Amino acid sequence: RMASNHPNIQQIPREIPWAERPDDKKYNESLKNRYGLRECFKAEEGKKFIIMDYSAQEMCIAACVSLDPFMISAINDDKDLHCYTVSLMEGADYNEVFIKAKGGPTEDKSLIEPEWKAKRQSAKTASFGSLYGAGAWNLAQQLRVTYEEAKELLAKYWEAYPRLAQAMPSYGEMALKHSY
Repeated sequence: RMASNHPNIQQIPREIPWAERPDDKKYNESLKNRYGLRECFKAEEGKKFIIMDYSAQEMCIAACVSLDPFMISAINDDKDLHCYTVSLMEGADYNEVFIKAKGGPTEDKSLIEPEWKAKRQSAKTASFGSLYGAGAWNLAQQLRVTYEEAKELLAKYWEAYPRLAQAMPSYGEMALKHSY
């Protein structure tokens, strides 16, 4: 996994979830055009920040190693894997989810619906968390949901990718055995 330091921008949230007020719709609307914390950083003169997106490389590796047909299909079809995950978890049409969560292929922000954007983010958090061994308790804290909601989210995630679910326990055992 790639990393950055001084500052470690990967660990800085894109948005400021603690600034939202669940019971204040008007206030939350005012936050729509806010800048993310990452935009506060400027490169030193003569230097540049380089932004690279490895398109969920861990997910691609997981798909290859587990041979999960759903994951492999999404990757081969160049689908947004997190929108695809939501479509499987919710039983929704992928294209509809892609438009509502990301604004479609043109990323038209006017098409994005906050509920679907949040579902995509939850699926993304569950995806990466699952690969790194996060359980329902950790996921609940990251997503600010109840333990039961996180447990249900993980159950839906593993149901969406059954071969990955079968393979994951053996990866942990292999990592321990070989001191990875």
